[in-house]
Amino acid sequence: MLDIHMLCEAVFEARNKKDDLKRQVDDADRQFREAQAELAAALRDTGSDSVEHGDFVLATKRTVRWKVPPAARQRLVGVLKEYVPELVKETVNVSSLSAYLRKNEDGLESSEPAWWRELKDLLDRAETDDISIRKRRT
Repeated sequence: MLDIHMLCEAVFEARNKKDDLKRQVDDADRQFREAQAELAAALRDTGSDSVEHGDFVLATKRTVRWKVPPAARQRLVGVLKEYVPELVKETVNVSSLSAYLRKNEDGLESSEPAWWRELKDLLDRAETDDISIRKRRT
């Protein structure tokens, strides 16, 4: 029969190894995001949105995300129920709202309906540049 204390040590050793790997992955993710941001900025500075590198094409992709601060949720639901009821069931699905806003943002900005002005003040808009990597077509 195996010694209970040896098994406990094995559990702690495995947990520590797992925690170390998680920290390494978190560091690698941070470095990856930083490198993406630097490449996106460099491409923007050159007026380009893509670059060929070896057998790959790296391209920037602008992503707009809308976030609802917790303090604004109740008011936001009220505005949406009144003006855009198809986005509201029991609550507001933030992904659906974000997709709706991305699809309609230009039209809303140009026509500026009153409900959009009110809604826009309740939301946080964030733009990010991601880098997509694909195999170059030959």
